[in-house]
Amino acid sequence: MTVFLIPAAPQTACQTLRDEVSFERAAQFLDSAQSRHLEAEFGGRLPLHCWAVTDGINKRYFDMMVPGDELLFTETGSGRFQWRAAVKTTLECENLGLDLWPNRGPTGIQKSRTKPWKFIYIVDNLKQVSFEKRIVLRTLGYASPNDTLGGLRRVPDWKVEELIARFQTVDGIMNSPLDPGTV
Repeated sequence: MTVFLIPAAPQTACQTLRDEVSFERAAQFLDSAQSRHLEAEFGGRLPLHCWAVTDGINKRYFDMMVPGDELLFTETGSGRFQWRAAVKTTLECENLGLDLWPNRGPTGIQKSRTKPWKFIYIVDNLKQVSFEKRIVLRTLGYASPNDTLGGLRRVPDWKVEELIARFQTVDGIMNSPLDPGTV
């Protein structure tokens, strides 16, 4: 199991993360195999919550994602992680990405300066949380007080394993008061 830390522009977080994307909206851009796959994965529990990345370094992280991986989202400038979810499935669909984020990608970057947001991950078990970003980053080994999480980040496996050994489960980590002085 892997943990990913994900920055999100507040104005775009509401479009596909906080708010739901109807299956009907998504299906008009998916091929029949992708539609069947989503219906099977979610067993009729639709609509969807999703996020995306572009080609490049973030695509490498997208390729690493497997169902069950943990996701922590922080709205840029908030100083907190506000959302926790798990990867349910991933798909590649440029037209869906263009529809969901017509003016900006999920991180708020103007489309004209970026590649398409076509590598989409559908999330499950989306929960609102309130974790202080500075403490979480420090607990996970990112010690710089100036670290603002400027991009998608994969927490090293050894760090996740170390924390699970201490807290027993990922839920134990997420539900404990993280104190950088004691971790």
